[in-house]
Amino acid sequence: MDYSKTIELIKSRVTVRHYKDEAPTKEEINKVLEAALLAPSACNRQPWHYHVITDRAVIMEISNAAVEAAGTEMIKKVMEGLGFVQEPEDPIFYGAPVVIVATHKGGIPPMKGIDMGMSFMALELAAASLNLGTINSGFSTMANDKIKEVLKLPEDEEIVLNIGLGYPVGEEPVQPRFDFGERVFMH
Repeated sequence: MDYSKTIELIKSRVTVRHYKDEAPTKEEINKVLEAALLAPSACNRQPWHYHVITDRAVIMEISNAAVEAAGTEMIKKVMEGLGFVQEPEDPIFYGAPVVIVATHKGGIPPMKGIDMGMSFMALELAAASLNLGTINSGFSTMANDKIKEVLKLPEDEEIVLNIGLGYPVGEEPVQPRFDFGERVFMH
C-alpha cells in the first residue's frame, strides 16, 4: 500500500454540489457499498442497513419535504452562503442521481456511532476512487419521516445519514483542512 496515494485520495474527497444527470452503474454503487460494509465494527457485526434510491421522483419528493421542513428562507441563506447565485432545483441532494439512506435498528450506542462514521468514510473514499462524488446531506434528515414512509421502514429503524452519490460536474472547491501544527500536540 502506498501512503502518498492514500493521502491524495483523502485530500481529493470533496463535498459535491453539482452532478451530471447520468447515474452511476449498479457495479459502481455496489463497490461503494462493499467498501462501507468492509469497514471495521466493534462487535464485528454491523447492525445497520443501506437503502439505495435511484428514482428521481422519489429523491425530489424527499428533497421537497426537507425544504418544507427547513423553511425556504433557511435554505436560501445556506445557498447564498455556498455561493449559489440561483437556488438549485434540488438544494438538498444537488441533483445527485442516487441517494443512499443509512439506517440502524434500535438506537445507536456510542461505539456504533463511531463504527458507522468509519463505514461512511469508507463509502466516500471508495466513491472518490471511482471518480464519483458524494454529499452528506444534513438537511435531508429533516425529511426522515417522509423517507421512512417512502421506504416503508419499520418504526424501530432509525435513519442516520442520507448520502447523495453521482458523477460530479466540473471541479468543486476543496474544503479547508486543519493545519497539523494547530491540531496535533506531542506529549
